[in-house]
Amino acid sequence: MCLTLHFGNCRVILNNLASSDERYTARKTATGRRAFSALDPNHTVILVTNDGSSYRLALPTPDYGLLLDRTFIDKDPVKWKAEIPLPLTPTKKKDAYLQPLDKKPYYMGNRATCALLTSAAAVQTGVEVLIGQGSTYLVHLGPNMTLRLSTPGALASANPRLPRASLWEFDATHLGQVEIKLASNLLQIGGTVIHLPAYEVDDLVDQIRVITAQGVVYAVDSLFESVYVEALDGRYFAPTLGPDAALPVELSRLSSEQLRVFNVAVKDGTPGTLSYHLKARKWTLDTNKSRVITALDLRKTNLCNHHLQIYQEVAREGLGQHPPLGDEALRLLREQCTKLVEDLTPSKSLMLAKAIILGPTFAARMPDMNWTLSPDKVLSDPA
Repeated sequence: MCLTLHFGNCRVILNNLASSDERYTARKTATGRRAFSALDPNHTVILVTNDGSSYRLALPTPDYGLLLDRTFIDKDPVKWKAEIPLPLTPTKKKDAYLQPLDKKPYYMGNRATCALLTSAAAVQTGVEVLIGQGSTYLVHLGPNMTLRLSTPGALASANPRLPRASLWEFDATHLGQVEIKLASNLLQIGGTVIHLPAYEVDDLVDQIRVITAQGVVYAVDSLFESVYVEALDGRYFAPTLGPDAALPVELSRLSSEQLRVFNVAVKDGTPGTLSYHLKARKWTLDTNKSRVITALDLRKTNLCNHHLQIYQEVAREGLGQHPPLGDEALRLLREQCTKLVEDLTPSKSLMLAKAIILGPTFAARMPDMNWTLSPDKVLSDPA
């Protein structure tokens, strides 16, 4: 038996709440029904709210209309669903409201890196704790998870003290369209909750950014409890093709038509900050505003190693050939894959790119590849 508790859009499912060693007693001739076997609770469940009030969850009463002989076969259990009457009856005592326990902290290190938490939410048994050391961290979020972050070395009491606080970038692109809310150092991104540090005077304050599915960067100001649009992120922002193409809903609702774009640069190395005009579909370089720039002139920067999955897949097959690819061939392969991933091209082009990325040189070296790598043929993925 399982019990489901609904809290708005969220729910908690308690499995194995109760069971019975028997199936059903003999049928009662007068009523034509069988008496339901007694349910024994396997656990005692007390619901404690954050104000200290507590409620003992009682087993719901089954719908005896389901217990007619004609509704089930003797050898099979009866399936039924019942609602617990509300409001719940409170217990006579107050219980302490305890937050979920923190898991073992993960130290992010003093170099820019990422944390891939997209698969942790399904089996999360506690609050994920990330400890920064004054660098830039891209955290890939999963749905409905809880985490806590801090940079102890940036506090005024730290000895030695870091010269700067951490920059946390939360990749929420896998969460779909989400609402971002901030209150009392709790940052809520859809169903994901992030506990932010509480700061004292002279503490260095961590910088927080949230990147949404359309590549919009929201700055989170924990001191003034505000969230606002800061920029676009070139790693996730896909420029709309064609001047007449409709913008995605999130982009069309932005009050600013021109925004700075993070993590993108000109391929030829020209310095400067890039911005993009959503309505005019135009790129602008602040050091040379008259220069005409298209997406083909740009490349993504600050990508994670796992963004090069296409290289890992192809290299794995190449190393399995006889003879395997050598160091120089692997270097060239990685170089070409990096160029592909860094391009600001629509993601749909990646499928075609897999077919042409090796080119004639690599295709000749890898005749037994499971993929069709010839540019003039349609790509077929391995079975």
